[in-house]
Amino acid sequence: MFGYIAANKPELKIKEYNVYRSYYCGLCKALGKKGRQCARLSLSYDMAFVYLFLSSLYEPKKTQKNEHCILHPVTRVMVTENKIADYTADMSVLMTYLKGRDDFKDRETIGKSVAGRLVMDAQEKDYKKIREKYPRKVGIILSYMKKLDEGEKALSRDIDYMAGNFGHIMGEILCMNSDIWESTVRGMGFYLGKFIYLMDAYEDIENDIKKKNYNPFFDAYKRLGREGLYEYAKKILLIMMADCTKEFERLPIVDNAELIRNILYSGVWTKFERKRINHEKSL
Repeated sequence: MFGYIAANKPELKIKEYNVYRSYYCGLCKALGKKGRQCARLSLSYDMAFVYLFLSSLYEPKKTQKNEHCILHPVTRVMVTENKIADYTADMSVLMTYLKGRDDFKDRETIGKSVAGRLVMDAQEKDYKKIREKYPRKVGIILSYMKKLDEGEKALSRDIDYMAGNFGHIMGEILCMNSDIWESTVRGMGFYLGKFIYLMDAYEDIENDIKKKNYNPFFDAYKRLGREGLYEYAKKILLIMMADCTKEFERLPIVDNAELIRNILYSGVWTKFERKRINHEKSL
């Protein structure tokens, strides 16, 4: 996960921000349980959103406590805990492990793959437990990871296909239950995943070109330049989020609905616009 699905904090009310942070801290605590301190490397705003969204949809019994933590040793912060935190923590560890494994596998030298190797070693035991716990889900995610890997090796220029593979992965992660909402939730996750994949590609385009890494926007950048790519990518990303929010609005979410809307309608664009501003300053 890449940290793109975050709140637009300046637009949040103080109460909303405290709730938002409580889910982030709740996920952090779930990751640190059972001696899995290294699992906290998996903490991200994307997965905190998954925790917030699923909790708001299913409204499980929850506890909220004010606690100290390593990052807040003096002041207490509110922590929200429920049974969905454990599921989200498992999915966080799974995705971090798989990304670390791919990073290690794709590097040409050991020296360039130390980070990936460390992540793999630290989380391999947890990964095996998660695979035993969710064999079908992990199998589906691995199948789409394989398609992404094959597409990158083939230097695929099919942007929709490549983004779609990650969309299916995110759909599988967001779809915690098989129920009447499964199709809608899976659809929302699909478009959210495509958005994440393309946002990451847009943000990394210059760096990927420099390092000769795969990027689905390579042809568009070569043809349109940075400014042209901004307009091109924005049109695609707007479509992805329009489809994502369309699915979201079909769900009977009341709890934290406005907070989730802040993220989906505004927060997701924060890094995108910041990237353009930084580019303009560099000219």
